[in-house]
Formats: sequence, structure tokens, C-alpha cells
Amino acid sequence: MQLTVEISAYPFNEDYLTPIQGFIDWLVQQPGIYRQTHATCTIITGDYAVVMKVLSEGMQHSYNTWGKIVFVAKFLPGVAALGKNED
Repeated sequence: MQLTVEISAYPFNEDYLTPIQGFIDWLVQQPGIYRQTHATCTIITGDYAVVMKVLSEGMQHSYNTWGKIVFVAKFLPGVAALGKNED
């Protein structure tokens, strides 16, 4: 099954752009997903198990690197975003 997730990050940090960009940069390195970054969110599409694993590891990495971050996500079964990765 394919999964599309729209995710936004809200760091508990005055320098909020660094953790957000860090999370996006980390996503860029992850194989098996398509990623589209927009002004207010990032959309991740791929195999359900791969996307869920990437989200789990990415949120843990973000917490370990930058501390508390609120992640807000919308999950849509299927493919809502196609194409190559974009920044």
C-alpha cells in the first residue's frame, strides 16, 4: 500500500528554522520516498512501511538533535504527490 503524509514541524526553539531545515535535510537522505517541500509543510509519499519507518526515525533524530518539536501530520492512503523530489 502506498501512503502520502503531509507533515509540519513546530520546534520549541527561538531558532526554529534550523530544526525545520535539519529535518528536511535528513529526509533528503532517506531512500525509498518521494518528498516535496512547500512553505508550510513537506509531503512524503512511498510504500506505507517505508514512510512510517522514515517518520519514526526522523522524529527521533529531530528530538535527539534539537529537543522538543511538535509534528503535525495528515495521512492519506494512496499517492497524492508524484514526481521527483523538490525543494
